[in-house]
Amino acid sequence: MPRHGMQYCLICNPDGNGTSGEDGTEAIAKYYVENIQDKDQITTGWHALCEGCTEYLQGTVDITPLDGHENHPLFSDDADVTHECDDPTWTKESLVTEDGGFDWVRCDNCNIWAKRYGMNQIQLVGETRDQR
Repeated sequence: MPRHGMQYCLICNPDGNGTSGEDGTEAIAKYYVENIQDKDQITTGWHALCEGCTEYLQGTVDITPLDGHENHPLFSDDADVTHECDDPTWTKESLVTEDGGFDWVRCDNCNIWAKRYGMNQIQLVGETRDQR
């Protein structure tokens, strides 16, 4: 497999090799795609991700910030946001799925906000949506 550049997102720019792309698709992170035997794969190895794709894939693959992007808000520590409801019930608050592939949800019990990816992957945000 050929090497890929890490300047631009390979998901947003699939025809490129990571060294060119459209504005807004500059890479901030990377993730590794394993070479799986007997599976027809187009590319393997490290793939660059833009901000939107990083947010979309966060929690589904192991993402590493690129040098200089370690302090990006997507990589901040969520340790200060806690959710202690025993049996949370999440209500969707956004009318449509947001860019980044998530829905805004709020806990019916304590009103804490979160981003929901898919049906049950929850990323806590805080008491307001503006915290993240």
